Amino acid sequence: MANRHKDFLLDLKIVSVMLHDQIHLVKILANLHKKNFLYLLNFLHACLFLVHSEALVAAHIRMLVIAIL
Repeated sequence: MANRHKDFLLDLKIVSVMLHDQIHLVKILANLHKKNFLYLLNFLHACLFLVHSEALVAAHIRMLVIAIL
């Protein structure tokens, strides 16, 4: 049980880092898109990717919670 708890905490840390990195990426792209239309397209593409990634992260957290229960 203790190992499962440690794995869960490690997964939460990984998810936290992933979300932080994604937010940072969006901020960078938001600044770049002001300068160039192509960057705007990249920004929109990144937003779509993040929506997909958020769904995957949420599903992963749900699976972890179910596994612990």
